[in-house]
Amino acid sequence: MTSIGNVTQGSPLAHQTLTAKIPLIATQTQPLNLPAWNYVYATGSSQICDLVLNNSVTLVASVYVVGDLCMFNSAIIRGTSTVVNVTDAAWLVAPGNFISLSTTDKVSPVHVVNGCSLQGNDLHKPCDPAHHVYSVTSNSVVNAAPAAPSVDWDYWYQNASPGPKSPCKTSTGTPPTFDNDTLRNASVASTVNLTPPASYSCVTNYGELSWNNTTKVLTVSGPIFIDGSASMDSAGAATYTGQGSLILSGTLLIKNTRLCAVAATSSTCDTVSWNQNTKYLAVATNALNTGGGSMQAIGITLTSSAFQGGLYSVAGVDAGTTSDADGGLIGSYIVLSQKASVIAAATVPTGLAGNPVTTYTVGTPYSYSG
Repeated sequence: MTSIGNVTQGSPLAHQTLTAKIPLIATQTQPLNLPAWNYVYATGSSQICDLVLNNSVTLVASVYVVGDLCMFNSAIIRGTSTVVNVTDAAWLVAPGNFISLSTTDKVSPVHVVNGCSLQGNDLHKPCDPAHHVYSVTSNSVVNAAPAAPSVDWDYWYQNASPGPKSPCKTSTGTPPTFDNDTLRNASVASTVNLTPPASYSCVTNYGELSWNNTTKVLTVSGPIFIDGSASMDSAGAATYTGQGSLILSGTLLIKNTRLCAVAATSSTCDTVSWNQNTKYLAVATNALNTGGGSMQAIGITLTSSAFQGGLYSVAGVDAGTTSDADGGLIGSYIVLSQKASVIAAATVPTGLAGNPVTTYTVGTPYSYSG
C-alpha cells in the first residue's frame, strides 16, 4: 500500500510518500464450492477397474466413476440418496454384489453408459433388478462430470503455515521436517511419522500441527505443507481436533491407526456424531508409490486403519482390508475393502484440494518505508 501526501500551498511546500506491505491471509476455513467432494470420485486411470469394491464393503455414498466400476465378494452400494454415475460399465462379479438391496432401498438414479454385467454375463443396459440393481431411475446417460480438483502445489509450498516458508514460531519436542531446501522437490527423503511415540508441537501465527502421544490427539489448524511423504503409523486409536489441510509432495500411509474426528466404541469412527464443519482433516498427495501387482500408482494407502476426513490423490487411493474411509475420497482410481461413506461439509479447511480460497483476513502491516 502506498500513501502520498502533498502540501501545495504556503511555505514550505512538502511531499511525502509512505509505503507498507499489508498481507491478505486466507482464513483457516472456506465454504465448500467444489461438488466433487460430495462423491466417491474416481477420475480415471489406466487400470482395468477405476473403482474397486472388495470383500464385504458397504458403500453408502454417491459415486462418479470415469471408467469402470468393479464389485467383488459381497460388496454393495446402497442408500436412498445415493447417485451412481459410471462412464463405462459396472461389473457385479459375485452373486452377493448389489447396487441397492431391494425395492424398498432403491438408489436414485443409476447412470451407467455401457450397462451392467452380473457374474460375468453379457452387459445389459439399462441396469435392472435382474442384474442386482434396484433404482428409481436407470439409464445410460451419465450426468456431467463434476470438476476434478487440482492443487496449486507451488502456491501452498510458499504459503502453507506451518510449511517450508513458515517454520514453527513456538515448538516442543521434535516437530516434523517440512522441507530440506528452498525448492518444491520432495526434498524430505524420509517418511515423516505424524503420530510418533513422542509428543511434539509446532505453532505458527496462522496454523498448528501438534501430537500428544499421551492422549493420542493430533491438533491441526490451517494449511500444512510437507515437501515429502508422511505416515500415521501404529498410533492405535487416535483422534484429531481442528480443521486443517495436510498437503504432501509425496504419499500418505495410514497403518494400524484409527484417526477419527469423533472416537467410536467399536473399531471404526463415529460418523453420526461427527460435525464435519468444525472438525475436518483434508489430505492431498502429489506423488506415487510404485509396486508390484495390480496397484502401480498409489498415493494414499490405508492398512488395517480408519480415517475420518477428506482424501485426495493425483494417483490411486487404496483403503485395503479392514480399513474404513469416511468423509470424502477422490483419486484417479480407488480401492475400498470394508466401509466408506461421504459426509458432505459446508465449511472446509483452507487448502482442501480444488476448493478455491474466497475469504481472507487483513494481516499486520510491515516493511514501512518513506
